[in-house]
Amino acid sequence: MVLVYALIAGLWIITSGWLLDLALDDGTVQVRLEIAKGLLFVLVTSVLLYGLLRSWAHRLEDSERLMNMAAGLAHVGGWQVDLQTGVVHWSREVCRIHDMPPGTRVKVEDGIAFYAPAYRDRIRQVFRACAEEGIPYDEEMQILTREGKPVWVRTIGRAVRDEQGRITRVQGAFQDISARKRDEAKLRQWATVFESSDEGMIITDDRARILMVNASFTRITGYGPKEAVGRNPSLLSSGRHTRLFFRRMWDTISLTGGWRGELWNRRKSGELYPQWSTINAVRDAEGRLTHFVGVFSDISDLKSSQEQIERLAHRDALTNLPNRLLFRTRLEQALIRARSHASQVSVLLLDLDGFKHINDSLGIRMGDQLLSSLAERFTAILQRGETLARMGSDEFAILVEQGADEEARVEQVAEAIIQAVQLPVKIRNNDVFITASIGIASFPQDGHEQDQLLQHSDASMHHAKQAGGNTYAQYSRDFTDYARDRVLLAADLRQALERNELVLHYQPQVDLISGEVVGLEALVRWEHPTQGMISPGRFIPMAEDTGLILPLGRWVLRQACVQARAWREAGLDFGTVAVNVSGVQVQRSDFVETVGAVLRETGVDPALLELEITESFVMDRRQGSEELLRQLKSLGVFLAVDDFGTGYSSLSYLKSLPFDALKIDQSFIRGISLNPHDAAIASAITTLGGHLNMEVLAEGVETREQQEALLALGCHRAQGYRFSHPVAAKDIPEILRRATLMPDDAKIPHH
Repeated sequence: MVLVYALIAGLWIITSGWLLDLALDDGTVQVRLEIAKGLLFVLVTSVLLYGLLRSWAHRLEDSERLMNMAAGLAHVGGWQVDLQTGVVHWSREVCRIHDMPPGTRVKVEDGIAFYAPAYRDRIRQVFRACAEEGIPYDEEMQILTREGKPVWVRTIGRAVRDEQGRITRVQGAFQDISARKRDEAKLRQWATVFESSDEGMIITDDRARILMVNASFTRITGYGPKEAVGRNPSLLSSGRHTRLFFRRMWDTISLTGGWRGELWNRRKSGELYPQWSTINAVRDAEGRLTHFVGVFSDISDLKSSQEQIERLAHRDALTNLPNRLLFRTRLEQALIRARSHASQVSVLLLDLDGFKHINDSLGIRMGDQLLSSLAERFTAILQRGETLARMGSDEFAILVEQGADEEARVEQVAEAIIQAVQLPVKIRNNDVFITASIGIASFPQDGHEQDQLLQHSDASMHHAKQAGGNTYAQYSRDFTDYARDRVLLAADLRQALERNELVLHYQPQVDLISGEVVGLEALVRWEHPTQGMISPGRFIPMAEDTGLILPLGRWVLRQACVQARAWREAGLDFGTVAVNVSGVQVQRSDFVETVGAVLRETGVDPALLELEITESFVMDRRQGSEELLRQLKSLGVFLAVDDFGTGYSSLSYLKSLPFDALKIDQSFIRGISLNPHDAAIASAITTLGGHLNMEVLAEGVETREQQEALLALGCHRAQGYRFSHPVAAKDIPEILRRATLMPDDAKIPHH
């Protein structure tokens, strides 16, 4: 442009002067035209220069505008320091970053003051090095804006030299990098999470090629990053899932963007393991699939815990047999099948006879061993598809499904179980013998619902027990009526305590030589308002089962003590009043405290009270019987072992206990005059009592032969119908006034 202008101007000057010389002779006119030509040249030149300058100004404005727009978009501004004046010039973007108005100028130190305290020394150092030595810098620091807002910035500085090479200015760029810093912080956080997570993480490309795995992936699978990267996640495949499973999984990811569920995979070692997996698809801003991210955790321990919980919920801990809950579930399923196929379902409820006695005498551990051994025997009897369950304690249940041609199967099972139970069980080199009672109820004839079948089989089992045990019984409606009566009787007994329907009768204990009364045994009777007198054998077991024995036992003890004091104050000599103590009373209450409280309340002389405690409880050291007996003895009462000979007594243990008397069980008295074995047992008990300085008393003496046999063995005390039936308290004074209760046919030996 400058060359064109110079060429045109030169041509104009040369040609215009030459033309004037040719055209004009008058020097004055020529001078005037030269002046006009000059003025015209100046005018044209000025117009051209003005146009040029204006064009350049527009271009500069456009360029500056574009630069400002670019700087605004990139958040990059410029700055310049005049080293002579120490003034800093900020661009519009730099002013915005500092929350300052456009056009702001500051001194160098004022500009440095915007930097956060931790970075001020550093910016002074690099700026001085740049201004004095020309060393450029590029730093990332934090400033505090005029509003106090922290902002991360990138500041770049360069030295500007004049023609002589002296540094006159420092200029540079200034950029807000807060967003990038936040992104970097997030990336660091995600990287930390990725590497330190307890869950395995895997990132693949859009074709499911592994790009990255974390440390937990290696810990769980055994594959390191070098072994996994570049491969497909199928390297973990266990082979347990079908193609259909994986097709549905990928369909779900395609439709919803993710999938979660349980997978079985294979470790590098070959071990299969369960994992809970979450797989998500990653898409870019335009919706294109870029990656897959998988997160998974090894749930082997959880699975094991679930299986353990499942086992505890549905299995018996001792025998690992199905428990009541699982049995009921299988029974319900069997009933559904039976209704569909018109077949039969039978429930056999089995209860061991006398198991409590074994538990009490030999201990719970041996009882558990017995149950485990019997469970194995029962399992061996059953066929495939038949269920054996432990319902609780010593109660088992068997589920048998029968087709039209298998009607005899349930009887075969019952017979086999009875025979299996009768075989001795070897426990700690001891042969333990036991029997079982089985009740049977069948669908559809005995009930259509599981509750009915369980209830009716229970009623049948109780009927088998009442028949003496060691047998089985098919359900009959009469059994249910009996069970219903038993429930009603329990309700009546609860009210009987409140309505004073209970009464004590007393049976004399006599000297077999003189016939004199040496004691009285208190026996509870129930005068039912509609059923009349109910014997203890009918309601005492039921009271023990329901827990009513506690208030009942306390009532008996208190009434006996009140009556004993009344007789003593009346001047009657009756020896002691004996009260039977149930094992349940001792186990479920503070019995020593109860006896002491009754003695204090009634004011009776403790020497008038005798407590009869069963042999099975005495021998069960787990109940703390020795300490209990010593505490009772310290109250001043007499103690007797009841039903002696029916348990498993340790003589070395018995001799250390503070008993005053042994009572021979009536089961040995019935055949004492005819059965040598009964006579031998009674003789041994009598001899034992003599050596231990204990009185020996025989129960259930009814004949003269029994009385004479006892005397011959050296037993001098007895009670039974031969001498007196239990009588009401009002009849006792008359009996005590008699000289003897000896029947007329008695032969009193001479001494």
